[in-house]
Amino acid sequence: MAKSIRILLAIAAWYDYEIWQMDVKTAFLNGFVEEDIFMDQPEGFTVVGERTESLSSPK
Repeated sequence: MAKSIRILLAIAAWYDYEIWQMDVKTAFLNGFVEEDIFMDQPEGFTVVGERTESLSSPK
């Protein structure tokens, strides 16, 4: 993995690109959402005794 990062940095340096670093893994981990969020279960996903229409995300 380090080799591929070096290659990307070398290409960016060659073309004089700006390089930005961001922490996208936890960027929205503790964010606030005011809207209700609903999602559908993936096709084929079933849990015995549970409803399968839609799910609400906890806030």
